[in-house]
Amino acid sequence: MREYRLSQHVFVCSLEETCIWLDTRADRFRGTSKSECQRLSALVEGWPVEGDGYDCAGKATGEARAFAESLVRVGLLTRDLKRGKSAALRALESPKRSLARESADQARIRMRHVVRFFVACCLTIVTFNLGSLRFALATVAKRKAAHRRGTANASLEETCELVSVFMRLRFRFYTAKRKCLFDSLTFAHFLAGYGIYPALVIGVSENPFRAHSWLQQGDAMLNDDFEHAKEFGPVAII
Repeated sequence: MREYRLSQHVFVCSLEETCIWLDTRADRFRGTSKSECQRLSALVEGWPVEGDGYDCAGKATGEARAFAESLVRVGLLTRDLKRGKSAALRALESPKRSLARESADQARIRMRHVVRFFVACCLTIVTFNLGSLRFALATVAKRKAAHRRGTANASLEETCELVSVFMRLRFRFYTAKRKCLFDSLTFAHFLAGYGIYPALVIGVSENPFRAHSWLQQGDAMLNDDFEHAKEFGPVAII
């Protein structure tokens, strides 16, 4: 058992040159060098980077511990094992298809679709725009946890139809350009109304730094192109 864990509101991923931290409480990203992150391999539960944070006796070095303590002070790590969590992300399939391309353009938009679309928009505005990223993601996670079997019961045909309906409604009321997280949160709430709970993914890339989000069910992208998504490494999977 490692001495440290991620704080509940924090996510982290390892890229080629850096580690990117997502602090949902502060609603900000932070980058640390790969060499700094390698020191944490001996200390943090589920740490994704193999490293040299050990001394000759196989214990964490003083340098590694000092770096971990600096992250505790800014709220990224915690020594409270009950309140912290493993740094390891759950498995995510490599995206290979885009349902937005495959869905039928002529799927009929019914009144219940419109109502659920506006309810989803309102939920996102309240939890994300007027609340916080932490609150918004927790709301999605709690709905999914309460209905674990929803996604398994949904057919691909039903999902494709709802993708088509949502995309056409979205086009009438807002654009997802530079609003990918708002779009993904809204889409997640919309699908939850039909018992469908895909993964909400936040990804990052480096040189230059970029962040992006999308919904994914298995190897299928729901609101993005799979080739675009491959440019980002997942930092949070809800």
